[in-house]
Amino acid sequence: MAVDTHASELRRADEAVAHQTMITRRAVRTGDAATIAVERAKLQAAQAVAWGKRHPAGAPVEAVAVK
Repeated sequence: MAVDTHASELRRADEAVAHQTMITRRAVRTGDAATIAVERAKLQAAQAVAWGKRHPAGAPVEAVAVK
């Protein structure tokens, strides 16, 4: 059950990124610098959330041992 919940969270995060990408492209077409900046910031936030869902803080990370 937890896998399904995690998968749906990932899907929602990916959908949010796709939606915000569309909004940002629309803002770029308007040419308004302030709107573009706001929408790009929102896109970066959505991308950060999606990245965080894919890379949770408690996940094991492989490291190279230095001798």
